[in-house]
This record gives sequence, C-alpha cells and structure tokens, in this order.
Amino acid sequence: MHIVIAGAARSGKTTLSRMLKDRGFIHYKMDSIKRGVCRYFDIKTVYWTDFSKGVCSIIKQVIDDEFEDNIIFDTPHISVNDSLELVRDDTIVLFLGYDHMDFDTFLDNVSKYDQNTWVGKLSYDELKELFEDSVKFSMDNRKDCLENNIIYFDVSENREEVLDEACSYVLNLIENK
Repeated sequence: MHIVIAGAARSGKTTLSRMLKDRGFIHYKMDSIKRGVCRYFDIKTVYWTDFSKGVCSIIKQVIDDEFEDNIIFDTPHISVNDSLELVRDDTIVLFLGYDHMDFDTFLDNVSKYDQNTWVGKLSYDELKELFEDSVKFSMDNRKDCLENNIIYFDVSENREEVLDEACSYVLNLIENK
C-alpha cells in the first residue's frame, strides 16, 4: 500500500506522514527531491504548477517499479487533477488544506511547528503572501477533491484532531483493503 499526502504549505503533511511512518511506512519527502532537482539544474524559482505533472510522474514511476511497499509520498507540489493518475487499488491519495483559516492562526501554527524550517525564516509580508496563496490553493483543492472523489481534510481549526482523524481514516482504509 502507498499513500500520497498532498496539499497546502504548512497544512500538516509531514506531521501526518510521521504519524503513519511510526506504523511501518517509508517516508519520501518530495520537497527534498524538488530542491535537489533545482540545485542540480541551477533553477532559482519554481512554482508548484511547474512541478505538478513531473512530481506525479516520479511518484507513479516509483510505485510502478515496486522498489518498496508502504511508501508515503509527502508533497505540496501536485494538483488534484494531476494526482488522478495515482489513484489505484494500492494507493491512497488525500489532500490537506486550510480554506477557512485566519492569518493569526496560520502565524500561530508557523510559530508552533515551523521555527526551524524555511517558513520560519520568512518575513511577515512573505508569510502573508504564502498564506493567501495557500488558502486559494486549498479552496481549489477542496473543490477539485469533491469533483473527483478524493479525500480532503481541512485543518483550519483543531489541526491535531483533524490530523488524528486523517491518520485513523488512512489506517482504516489500509485495514479494509
């Protein structure tokens, strides 16, 4: 079984991945792959829309090659529509987002969870821009998830509880497959 956890920046993808990793999954953080590709090709700025199809292609290839089972792909860089090629019997795809979060809650989450990451080093204006882009991305993902029968978890409120619910949901799906 494989799990693709996608969605907005700072929505809890890595936290959820770590919760599942504790249950025997291998965690592939696609941010690291993106940064490696950018560094190798000396690409300075890459937007998620430029990477979505490519990241999905990488994930699909890893799954098809069957190197390992029980892999979690943790990635903010894919769209719901591009992820549809990953939906199959041996793969769970879900999205996390925060389309109802306010900026103060976002700042609290960054302070609580992201002090030592790239997000924790952004200026107030950069955080505001990231937040606004991520809310729009979340809203678009929610709509596309509903249209394509992909699960979406909104972490706008009660983040820890929602991530616990998402973990239980995934474990229940695995148990019933």
